[in-house]
Amino acid sequence: MKKIYRIICCALTLMMAFACIAPSVFAAGKADSDAEIKKVPLLVIIASFDANGNGINDYDPSNPTKLYSDKTKDYYGEQWAQTTPEDHWDRYFGDTGYTVANYYKELTMGKMTFVPAEFTKKAPNQTVQNGVLAVTLNRAHPTASGDAAGTILSIIRATDDYIDYAAYDTNKDGKCTQDELAILILNSGPDRSSTAQYYNSGSPKSYFAVHGTSQPTSLTIDGVLVISGTSGGRVCNLGEYNKPGTIMPIGVPTHELAHNFGAEDLYHRGGHADATWPQPYRFSLQCDGNHSGGGTTPTYLDPYQRVYLGWAEEEVVTDGEYTLYSTLTGKYKVLRVNTPDPDEYYLIEIRLKEGFEKNLTSGGTGGIMVWHIDEGINRQYFTKGWACSGTPENGVQHDPGIVPLFREGYDKYGKTMAVNHPANPYYYLSDDPDTAVCNTVNFISVTTGSPSLNSYPDNWNGPKNFNVKIEVLSKPGQEMKVRVTTELSAKVAPVTQTKAESQTTNSITLKSTILALNGKELTKYGVVYSKSQNFEDSKYAEGVLSDDGKSFTTTLTGLEQSTKYFYKVVAANENLEGESTVSSTFTSSPAAEKTYFELKLHKYLTNKDKVNTVKVDFGKKIGDALEGTYMEKKGYTFCGWYLDSAFTKAYDPEYTQDTYSEIELFAKWEEGTSSTTSTTKVTTPETTTTTSTVETAGAESTNSTSTQETETSTTEKPSESKGCKSTVGIGASFAMIVAIGTGLALGKKKTK
Repeated sequence: MKKIYRIICCALTLMMAFACIAPSVFAAGKADSDAEIKKVPLLVIIASFDANGNGINDYDPSNPTKLYSDKTKDYYGEQWAQTTPEDHWDRYFGDTGYTVANYYKELTMGKMTFVPAEFTKKAPNQTVQNGVLAVTLNRAHPTASGDAAGTILSIIRATDDYIDYAAYDTNKDGKCTQDELAILILNSGPDRSSTAQYYNSGSPKSYFAVHGTSQPTSLTIDGVLVISGTSGGRVCNLGEYNKPGTIMPIGVPTHELAHNFGAEDLYHRGGHADATWPQPYRFSLQCDGNHSGGGTTPTYLDPYQRVYLGWAEEEVVTDGEYTLYSTLTGKYKVLRVNTPDPDEYYLIEIRLKEGFEKNLTSGGTGGIMVWHIDEGINRQYFTKGWACSGTPENGVQHDPGIVPLFREGYDKYGKTMAVNHPANPYYYLSDDPDTAVCNTVNFISVTTGSPSLNSYPDNWNGPKNFNVKIEVLSKPGQEMKVRVTTELSAKVAPVTQTKAESQTTNSITLKSTILALNGKELTKYGVVYSKSQNFEDSKYAEGVLSDDGKSFTTTLTGLEQSTKYFYKVVAANENLEGESTVSSTFTSSPAAEKTYFELKLHKYLTNKDKVNTVKVDFGKKIGDALEGTYMEKKGYTFCGWYLDSAFTKAYDPEYTQDTYSEIELFAKWEEGTSSTTSTTKVTTPETTTTTSTVETAGAESTNSTSTQETETSTTEKPSESKGCKSTVGIGASFAMIVAIGTGLALGKKKTK
């Protein structure tokens, strides 16, 4: 009988052991049994805010703005939760599906997970009796009161009747830290990380929102200090909703809980101000991986932080072939390749679209990812959450300290992002050889343009073109092989960036800035251009190198007007025989049709004959164009404008034309009393006479006539001293007939 009993006991033991180590898509890991998993108790608190403390939800559907429209009312800022503990429990602690507990079990490969915190007594008005607790506070919503920190402390104190905080001080040091009891608050209403606003979230019942954060907190309760440990936040503070009506999915909670362990944000602090700034995007939970799958399938942490938090192993490698494994195999690890700069190195990992990462990218199935790490930047910015931000701090902008080298998505210079979420950025073996190779020298610093590294050591000799070549020898899968080769001096062509500097109807000048020389000097620089996309009948124009050697300009001449041209910028150094080409296009300018003619004014205001140009629209009179022209010369009197420097042909202010030409006008001055009036519109007198004699322009008149003069403008006529001698006679008027390129003037008829 005892023998049978022993057999049964052994069988049961084996069955239990097998159940513990059975693989699961949601619980893959290295742990040999469930006992090896670190189980961190998690308390989720749903907080309602009863501003006037009457114990009644004062929301009135017939007056939906009541609780937020009048700040003088005692119920201002009242907002009750619309979800229950039952709505949230499975999202955090469920054994199956995409839950917070399963996420961390998968991410850490069985090293840790979250379990429900236990209550000391039954919580009223809820069926679940561990993990998620609903409380109501006699105070306004934190966004209405402006006291987020004080509200958090009040919420924790409100749970004291149900949680024995001293019991969670497992090491008996008088402190209850986040790895002994994690706390996550769901404030009534939505989360600003999704609504993008603190007020008016779209629903009157959920008017106020909070922004998801991980807050440092310190208070004494049950005789222990509830405080942060050596790193990370202490309390996660979120909204109950993602958006009004949509219960908060697990993406933001997993992101904020990672902060509790010491993970830091890797997004660009400028938001979308510069969407081209290189960032990890979906490839890190701490960038925007928490939004993958609409927040239902958050992606893993980046490899840097997985190693940093002790949830993955790192192996330093040199040249050779290595095997990598995906997370779900339980054998995931990260390869590290050091560089000549002690602060900079590369990480290599596998990322597959499986498990929680099934929505990682829109295309591909996964493969090898390569990351560039700069500890010099991380030491200064990582713990601030600024390691990957392009926002200048104290006026200084720095490169990302943790950034993936996507196979696709970068611009053609390997500097900034052309696509924020590339569809298939992985490296893998395929029929296309380009998908299997990553050369780090093809990526350059976004701030300095330095290839492969953000900076080279002071003792570095030779060209700055260090390269790590990673060749992928396997198709995408849970096990993949790579070959690593480091090159101190890679044969790489220069990298240039080109833009048009100036353009005419038959020429264009292109300026090419050298982003990365990748050698000692340029041996060839210029532009190949053609009207054909295939560069048939192409021409080559040699560039002109700048004095500092950092750029060159190339002028292309003999272009046909309004024609599209294709061009390639040619740049070669001593390391690479051949050409580094970046193809682009431009369209030559059409001939500009002028709609004006020009007056070239010789004012003679000084001893130098400085010519001023006045553009006159077709149909506009010369006199109108000259109106307001300032004419004053000390000790001289302005005597008018003439068509020749000998002052024999006066101009006609009524003249205009509809073809382009240049008309020269010469200012006549005579020594004497200064003319103190600026030139205004010059008018021509109308003359009435009793004779019919015709005189040509330029003939001096000595006849006495009876005239009646009428001003054609109310503007004062420029004063002419009685000392000015007219060569055409008083009262004469003239008309000009100007041909292109001539200054011929004919006189108008005058009768005596």
